Amino acid sequence: MAAGLIASGLKPSSNQVAGHSFEEGHVGSLVDDSGWFYKPLQDGARGEYEIEFYQKFWSDERVPDEIKEFFPKFRGSVLVDTANSPTPTRYAVLEDVTKSFDQPCIIDIKMGFQTWYPEAGEAYRKKCEIKDRESTTGTLGIRVSGMQVYDPSTRSKWKADRNWCRKLDNHGVEYAIRRFVSTNPFDDENPNALLASKVYEAAKMELEKLTSWFEKQTFYHFFSSSVLIIYEDHGAASKVSVKLVDFAHVTYDHDTIDENYLAALKSLTRVLSMSP
Repeated sequence: MAAGLIASGLKPSSNQVAGHSFEEGHVGSLVDDSGWFYKPLQDGARGEYEIEFYQKFWSDERVPDEIKEFFPKFRGSVLVDTANSPTPTRYAVLEDVTKSFDQPCIIDIKMGFQTWYPEAGEAYRKKCEIKDRESTTGTLGIRVSGMQVYDPSTRSKWKADRNWCRKLDNHGVEYAIRRFVSTNPFDDENPNALLASKVYEAAKMELEKLTSWFEKQTFYHFFSSSVLIIYEDHGAASKVSVKLVDFAHVTYDHDTIDENYLAALKSLTRVLSMSP
């Protein structure tokens, strides 16, 4: 049993690249050995909204199966006792999207030119507006929230911390995109981007599938959601996966397409195309 945990069979997620981690003394994400990821739900309405999204989405026959593959499977919610909280914490039980990877490289990209949802309170909206304006959200429609890259020469992972990501401007995002597909990620000055072609060509094919769906669907509008690009290099080829995560601010059944998210998808595809 992992140190600090009361719940048997759960351990801190070693592949979390954004948000609070359990090791930092927070109520963080956990995993088990069966391929399930335990995400702590936010207090109040936001936690309920995320559960509601998964319940709606996975029972929604309007969503094609090939689109549902981009979303983590959902197994409900549970209460978990941990040493980092005086009371049990409610967790959403989701598919661990890194389970099939041995040494996953992961980048978390916050999507949308606007991250606040229309029904948000004034204080939350203003907080998001400031962050959107002061980051690449307002200019590129995407923001790097975190990433880790495996270095085969040292058999270790380079991980971008929260402060590193916050400082990224437009050029910094392009630099991060190059560094993410480098076999020398610890080299601050000259990341080699050797895996760019293999990884990003595969990722762009997946993003094109998503883009085609977002050009038509009006069922869901996603705010402050993220795209995860996950890969592992295997020499002649790379294993690449694209997943969508974080759904506490989804709104439903509009008469228009989700232009905010659609524009972000197109922007992300353009940025990936710029990598050598």
